[in-house]
Amino acid sequence: NSICRAENVKFYAGDIMGFYGFSFMDLIQHEYVEEENQQVASEEKSEGEPATKKQKTDETVKKTVKKAMSFVSLAEAMKVDWSSELYAKRVKRMDPSFFLLQVLFAFRSEVGSNPRPSHREEDLAKLKEVRDSTLKSLSVPADKVSDEYLELLFSEL
Repeated sequence: NSICRAENVKFYAGDIMGFYGFSFMDLIQHEYVEEENQQVASEEKSEGEPATKKQKTDETVKKTVKKAMSFVSLAEAMKVDWSSELYAKRVKRMDPSFFLLQVLFAFRSEVGSNPRPSHREEDLAKLKEVRDSTLKSLSVPADKVSDEYLELLFSEL
């Protein structure tokens, strides 16, 4: 992502592990258009009546509006300080999948692979260990990513 960002190239990434998957997009600065409904007041024409008696109606008109969004890099998105006052209150509302991704990245760094169904017991024990250390370093309660989430990483169809 940092190489693409330095060259002003849009970056897309994604992966699937068991029943869990993620995608990340860094479009740097993205411009797009969107249709919006806007209310426009108009007067109905009625012949022979004074202007004060003419009925006013609202018409809905579709207008195309140009918008822009700024994106952050993957590194910036992942390095949030969850112990800070600004973010600590958000942990309860956050979806556990964001923290699961952090655990998976740490697992991949330590083990060199994704969780393997053929080594389920061994990898599950390692995932629990990595989860506890990763979430502790992020100042996030260990129960934010339950054992049930970790077990979904081994699911196969």
